[in-house]
Amino acid sequence: MAHREKTVVAGRTVVHAVGQKTQTVRIHHVDPGAGVEVGYSLPVAAEVSVDRLAEFSEVDALREWLVERGGTLLDDPAASRTAVPPLVRIAPEDEEWIAVAVPLVERAITALVDGFLADPYLHRVEHSLHAELFSLLKEHELLAARQTLRDGLTTQLVHKEWPETHPQPHKGGGRGLFDLVVLAPTQLARADRQQFRDGRIEAPIVVELGLDYGLTHLSGDDAKFRNSGVRHPYLVNLARASTAKVGEVEEFIDRLVAPVQAAYAHVHPGTGARRAPAPRRHLGDGLSGGAETRRR
Repeated sequence: MAHREKTVVAGRTVVHAVGQKTQTVRIHHVDPGAGVEVGYSLPVAAEVSVDRLAEFSEVDALREWLVERGGTLLDDPAASRTAVPPLVRIAPEDEEWIAVAVPLVERAITALVDGFLADPYLHRVEHSLHAELFSLLKEHELLAARQTLRDGLTTQLVHKEWPETHPQPHKGGGRGLFDLVVLAPTQLARADRQQFRDGRIEAPIVVELGLDYGLTHLSGDDAKFRNSGVRHPYLVNLARASTAKVGEVEEFIDRLVAPVQAAYAHVHPGTGARRAPAPRRHLGDGLSGGAETRRR
């Protein structure tokens, strides 16, 4: 059972609940009978406490602070639907730009995988690889552009830790986060500040990038893509572990079906053997026939 505590911010009751895997913050309307206005789900490790919440004098500042700590909007029946900003969906006017952006994203992914094969220990941890891909994406002028939101604030097209479009049933109403997304400038032009801050923009291009992931995590990424109906989802898995499970991971990647596309490379830590079938698989080539080379 979740542990719950209450405080008051700007005349509104704020309820903080901590469970085993997540914590939530629900902000009620000024009128107690109106119920919850908006709620956020946060990682259980996020440093949130009822004492810290009580320090805020404005609800908008509190909401921004929660988002900065990984909070994602709760789309549950306990929160008023009128408080949840409408989703900025992919529209026909976005399609032309997306069609041009997709091959640029694939080029950046291929460059990342080729770099991993050349220097598999250039990056120590997965998040460093995320930063590298972010940088590769921003090398393209089209993807590096800036765009103003509907209310005049400036943002960019590539974002890390973007909320899933739809919550997964087992998440308890909260939305998880995609590793990297690319948004169309025309989408951002239709979005206001709150829609942007709450991640209420349907990401047309999404990348999930992992290092030494097993079958459970990869299948979870695939489920994330499909639950949110991502138009252009890319699953990138780089491996440098000596494990008997490499075969089942490769079989899983080879079984992926559209629209999910995969990039994969494995470097054996002992023999130096390198296998990179999937970077050539962006357009649907199978794992069979992938070249294998050895370090000289």
